[in-house]
Amino acid sequence: MLVALNLYHKLTFGQLHARQPVIVDLAEKLGRGANSVAMKLCNFASLDPALEPPAELRKEIMLCTGLDRTRDGPQAVDALAEWNGRAFDGPAGFKTAAAQDGYRFSAIIRGIVESYPFCNVREN
Repeated sequence: MLVALNLYHKLTFGQLHARQPVIVDLAEKLGRGANSVAMKLCNFASLDPALEPPAELRKEIMLCTGLDRTRDGPQAVDALAEWNGRAFDGPAGFKTAAAQDGYRFSAIIRGIVESYPFCNVREN
């Protein structure tokens, strides 16, 4: 994970693809596919505050993806989750939980790496 994060900091956003020679090389060393390494690097990019879109674009993204939804038809959306041992509800709750870690990029990565879905990936 740390090797991939180091590589992320050395590449520009446009270089985060499976045909990038350093990504192919890292994937071979890790015994993974180049696509999976490139996807992981793109996941880092999605958390990088330097790449955060302007406020108006963020609002449009939320509307398009449904991140601002509180209901799905007649059902309430269950947005309960946990961040570094603290429960939160929805995007606003995540912002509060992440603020308790000082919005450190390392804290966000640690939370992802220690999460159940990340730790319990099925092997092929």
